[in-house]
Amino acid sequence: NIALRLIKQHADVEEPESSPTSPEEYGIGSTGKYFDEVGYVAGGSKDIDPYVRNRFNQAASDSLPSNRAVPDTRTAMCRLKKYDEDLPQTSVIITFHNEARSTLLRTIVSVLNRSPENLIK
Repeated sequence: NIALRLIKQHADVEEPESSPTSPEEYGIGSTGKYFDEVGYVAGGSKDIDPYVRNRFNQAASDSLPSNRAVPDTRTAMCRLKKYDEDLPQTSVIITFHNEARSTLLRTIVSVLNRSPENLIK
């Protein structure tokens, strides 16, 4: 989990003794300090119906943890395909407009946790 590995880069932050066990414990900010994921997700506008705004059940989306298990849905042929391990570093650009905070946060966490650390610049 790259979020936990980022802690090791900050000398003034103690390494956690165990992995997070609840959604409130997930999320490390860029400074290595605690990131209030629940507060961030709840910080969106309350005056607009979330289903109308995002065209999906935002209440259900907000209840999903950002760091969750996602099954491998690739076909058998795709899972067997071997890829070159000597790949160049890349940057990830996430384009969004009026996105629900919970979906944006899940996207960022997924990119960081499911991409080889040496490939993300």
